Amino acid sequence: MFMLHLFTLGLLATASAAKSHTVCDPVTGLCFEQFFNSVLNVTIGFALPPMKSKDFVNEVLVLGVSYIHLVLEVVTQTVKSFPLPYGFAGVVLESDDNARRAFQQGPVTLAWYAIFTSAEEASETPFSTEYCRAEIATAGSNHTLMPLITAPIVTTFSPLTTWGNGGAQFIFRCQNCSIITDHFTNAKAKLTTVISTSYPVYIDNTLTLANLSLTGAQYQEFTLDTKAAQFSNYSSILAAASLL
Repeated sequence: MFMLHLFTLGLLATASAAKSHTVCDPVTGLCFEQFFNSVLNVTIGFALPPMKSKDFVNEVLVLGVSYIHLVLEVVTQTVKSFPLPYGFAGVVLESDDNARRAFQQGPVTLAWYAIFTSAEEASETPFSTEYCRAEIATAGSNHTLMPLITAPIVTTFSPLTTWGNGGAQFIFRCQNCSIITDHFTNAKAKLTTVISTSYPVYIDNTLTLANLSLTGAQYQEFTLDTKAAQFSNYSSILAAASLL
């Protein structure tokens, strides 16, 4: 299974924490500049087009892999056995030396999750990308991420997105995504991984935008090598993810 294969590569390639590494899967042809968070058991990866690309402007391919067995230490055994997605994962695009204070300052966050609002619903629902969501958010009151409505993005989830066996893998293409890519203009970008076991609370009837609770969330900072994340074969990577 691709999820396990790429995750294993990421684990081996990112033994030194806090810095990203390039990981390519020789079977699928997918490549990401990625970071493995051994505390949260989460892998976050990005693939960017070349800086001066005229065909792919303001877009990025995002990888998020998460496993439940190291994350849900405080919940019941019943919930522990339940496969992600449960809650949400994401990356904070602005950070300082104190991640908690950064959350309170309202940094921009790219978050991804599934539409489930109960453990029963998630455990009984077969996988489909139609249940996957991604949004740009900013911190609101009461430790909540709120959708940044003024920053609409277009996200398309790869059929390689999947969940089960105690984990989940999200791969999606983010277009009209300048609020993200503008953060990657420097050679290095400070980011913070975040994962929460809180369910989304939807603010619209179409289940496309949700408030996300940061209460009990876990996070860790890392540095993304944005130059290494620019792949000359970006179109081939999109094709490998069935997103071209």
